[in-house]
Amino acid sequence: MRIRDRGALTAFICATALAVVAAQGSTNATPVQNAPKPLYTPDTMLRRIAAEQNAAPAAQRQGPGAEQNAALGYWMAFAQMKEMPVGGSARDTDALLDANAAALATLARATRMTACDWGIDYALGPNAPIAHLPKARALARVNSAAAVRAMGRGRGDEAVDQWLVGMRFARHIESGGTLIATLTAWNALRNTWSGLEPWVVEKKLNAAQRSRLADAVRMLPETVFHWDTAVLNEARVLQVAAQSATSGGGSAAPPTEAETKRFLREIERVGDAFTRSPDETAVVIAAYMKETDVHRFYRESMPSLTKTNETRREVKAERERLLALLK
Repeated sequence: MRIRDRGALTAFICATALAVVAAQGSTNATPVQNAPKPLYTPDTMLRRIAAEQNAAPAAQRQGPGAEQNAALGYWMAFAQMKEMPVGGSARDTDALLDANAAALATLARATRMTACDWGIDYALGPNAPIAHLPKARALARVNSAAAVRAMGRGRGDEAVDQWLVGMRFARHIESGGTLIATLTAWNALRNTWSGLEPWVVEKKLNAAQRSRLADAVRMLPETVFHWDTAVLNEARVLQVAAQSATSGGGSAAPPTEAETKRFLREIERVGDAFTRSPDETAVVIAAYMKETDVHRFYRESMPSLTKTNETRREVKAERERLLALLK
């Protein structure tokens, strides 16, 4: 049985994206005043990330893997990638996977690096460009399809290698992002898991291959991602948007400095709860929702914390189910 997309999660992704993604192209969103239009091509982002990396103190760049940023490798893979069309024939898919051999090799090398910094500029608030997310989602889909093809051709070890790459890549996709990044990462991870699951159910993997996959899944936290960091990054975005609203005026009274501090105090408490079990988190979210001193701007602009926590339950359940299958 494959892991299936759920309508509720799809709706949640759309709702969450409003805080950041839609803000980049919507006239109804609160703009950051005088924010420059960012260039977001593979070449410009590679130059920017490399420049930031080179500007870091020398001591910070020393040590195993510390001098290498996985995002550089991923942007190189994006530049090499040929995206898969939806509904193409088996022959088209096969040719496309062959065309993506270089991109997949670059992806695999990048996932071996420890640090991943996408260079998100939170000073731009809702206008911070996040175009790496659809590219990452597409590349994860190509990698998963390549793993399934390898398995179908009897190359089980190669398929397992690619599924492990997919798991590592998903963890990096969310790095330093808001909730839309975490949801994109979950989409990529779920694609990987749904690709390998039928082969596990049909007992097509040998004991060593199952063990490698089980070890990788077992090493993941129970809800896999850094949901607490994503929640706090949402607050960073809203802070900038609130400052823009304050300087731009309008009919509704924008948050005062004291109201912003109050929101940050409360959301830090919620963020900390997202490091605990979904049940414990739900209690803290319920208390936060009863707070009457959180400014309307922040309350209405923050993505649904309840739905976020429900997605965490789903991630936890799917991880546990996959581990049970891999025994």
